[in-house]
This record gives sequence, C-alpha cells and structure tokens, in this order.
Amino acid sequence: MFNAVESFDQTVIDGLKCLRVEYYHNACSLCMDICPKDAITLGNNKRVALDPKVCIDCSACIGSCPTSAISDQNFNPNLFVVTFSASEETKLSCKSNTPCLNIFNVEQMISLGLRNETLSCDISHCAECELNVEGKIETSIIANIDETNRLLEMMESEHRITAEYEGEIETQRRKLFTKFAAGVNELQNDVEIDEVFDVKDTVPVHRQLLQNSLKSSMANATNTTLDSAFSFIANKEIDFQSCTNCGDCVQFCPTNALTYSADQVRILFQEYRCIACSICDDICKPKSFSDKSELDLVTIAFDRATVLLENNFVLCTECKTSFPQKGEEIICNRCVDFVKSSQDMFTLARDL
Repeated sequence: MFNAVESFDQTVIDGLKCLRVEYYHNACSLCMDICPKDAITLGNNKRVALDPKVCIDCSACIGSCPTSAISDQNFNPNLFVVTFSASEETKLSCKSNTPCLNIFNVEQMISLGLRNETLSCDISHCAECELNVEGKIETSIIANIDETNRLLEMMESEHRITAEYEGEIETQRRKLFTKFAAGVNELQNDVEIDEVFDVKDTVPVHRQLLQNSLKSSMANATNTTLDSAFSFIANKEIDFQSCTNCGDCVQFCPTNALTYSADQVRILFQEYRCIACSICDDICKPKSFSDKSELDLVTIAFDRATVLLENNFVLCTECKTSFPQKGEEIICNRCVDFVKSSQDMFTLARDL
C-alpha cells in the first residue's frame, strides 16, 4: 500500500501532495535533482520515496518542491518569513539562523524581500559546502535571489535581496541554528500575527504567504503588471477553436486553478492558484494551452478569476446531445465521421 506520509529524523514527505500522485505521467524530478546524496528516488509505482539511511536532513530539497510535499519538522520556512521582520536579524545564513538557504523557495524569498527593507543572504560558504554537488545548490539559491530581485525591480520596489560572498565560517552551526529556530517559535507567540492560512486548501501555504505579502505591498507598488515569465507561476490561455471541452485540464489541475463555471459553460482560471506544474499543457490532447508572459499582481493578490473559454452549446441533430459549437456546425465531432462514412448506406435506390 502507498504510504502517504513518510517521516524520518527531520524530513517529512507527504506523498499525497506530490505532483506525481496528482497526475501519473507528471515527470517532476526537482527534489531528486537537487538532493546531494541521491536519497530521494522513485519506486516501481513512480512514487517519490526517501531513503532514511542516506538522507542527512540537509533540507536542500524542501524549497524545490512546488507543492510543499517535503517539509522539515524542526524548521518551518513559512513561519520564519512571517516572524523574521520582527527580529533584529537582517541576514539569512546557514551558519547562524537557517538550514541550507535552499529550504526557501522563490515565493518565500519574494515574501521576505517584500517584508524586509534590508535583507542579505550569506552564500559565502556555498562553493565549498559538501551539499553543493556540481554547484547545484549554489546555483539554485542564486537563481531564487535573482528571480526575486527581478520581480521587485519590475514592481519598481526599492527592496532588494543581496548575496554576500564573504563571511566568517562559524564552527557551531547546529547549535546556533537550533537556538535561532527556538527563538522564531517564541516570536510566534510574541508577535501579533493576523495571517491565517488554510492548510486544507489545495494552494500551498507558501503561495498564500506570497499573496498576503503582495496585498500589503500593493499600495507602494508603482507597477503591478509584469510583462515577464516566472518559474513559479503561469498565466494560461486556451485556443477556442482547438479545445474539445473534454474537461481533463480541470479535473487534473492540482490546485484548482482551472475550474468550470456553475453552468459548465465557461472555463475559469485563477492565476493566483497556478503553480506552473504544466499538467494542463501535458494532458491536453489538442495542445490548446499556451502561456502568456504578462502577470497581473493585483489579480494574484486578490485571487481574481478570468474567463479562459466560453462555449456555446447546441444540440447535435444526429445524437441529440449537447456539444460546444465552434462555428455554425449542427453535428458534433463524434457524429461527423459516422455520418460521412455511413451516408451511402441510406442512399435510396432511385438515387443510385
């Protein structure tokens, strides 16, 4: 039987959140690609599994998962983002207050950037770190910082996250980290936190955190329409003519970013909920989906829905079943081939 939740020393995998469970043919391998010890593998059932004998609880894989299927029992990056601005810290460092900086995904980095006027990331130790196999960890952290700054710059925000390449190596890393993590948990009680996250929602908590961060920054944002693509979100569109209205995209969307209207006539899209998993692109047989580069931060912040497709349903003259009409056709696609291939069967003798 598939074990939904695997718990080890610190690392926890919730298999039901994995994109490979949502859609069997999904090929997401981000956690496996980033793991420095190859501790995460696929079983015969194509389910992600973690080998406790190999895993060193480095947390480097956690920020790579778009659905937060992997977590650290001792460090909650979402809680850290919420409470960090209340501390006197202005630097993130794996030698003092966090695990590997790759525990933060780009959305959490953006939230940190939006919430803190001054913030730096100490990556001076990354190059020589044993976790940084083939430079993957350092590359990932720098990519997250760069993407964060690109979004902040496009918003015309004055906030930036800087990368520091010089710093003193601290010898009691685990002791310092444990002390700071305990302080973060204490801050949860001391700081008035009015943010409420729905853990039962299909949208990951880190996306809800980003939404809250954007809401609080809208008043100071000069530009809220970004003409650029980002790795963690996509703005979708559907080609009306090629779409068959099969509904597979709506059924398999893991975050309910795609839904039908109450009358089943329109396909709605909530940009805020899209995690750029590309399941809709892959599952669509006529390949009707495409990405728009433009992102609307107001739409994301306030979870507005847009209409991607609106069908006009008519009754097929052959099977009397309702079908989405593309032009002026009166026969559905299922009946067209039958009518064409069988029309000679109904030719009268006088017409031969």
